[in-house]
Amino acid sequence: MAVRNVILLSVRSGSAERIYSGEQKVELRKTMIHRWTNPVLLYEPGPVCKVTGMMRFSQRRQVRADDSLARSDACLSVEEMAEYSRGKILYAYDIAEARRFDEPRTLDEMGIEGSPSPSYRYVRVPVEVLE
Repeated sequence: MAVRNVILLSVRSGSAERIYSGEQKVELRKTMIHRWTNPVLLYEPGPVCKVTGMMRFSQRRQVRADDSLARSDACLSVEEMAEYSRGKILYAYDIAEARRFDEPRTLDEMGIEGSPSPSYRYVRVPVEVLE
């Protein structure tokens, strides 16, 4: 069975909905993902606790809390952006495309061992679960 290394990215349910609808065009992170992969699996923590879909990043850039375009594309208010960044540089990952699975899948169903990270982690999944 062929496997592929991908990122399992934890995102809140509200963010996941905005990503799937195309409203959210950027995913902001406090830490840089050094080796980002495509696709990226989206894991929604409680109460969902499942992988609900995947997305592809097109580029990464550094942004500051006063970057109004990044804030807008991430669907954050001025206050939310300032609180999240706490004055530090953020990493903006442009979302090229996103796809929701017909049915959310547990980590076991995806062939993923262990538990998700609060931010992200690298996982190996069978290629067929990405199709």
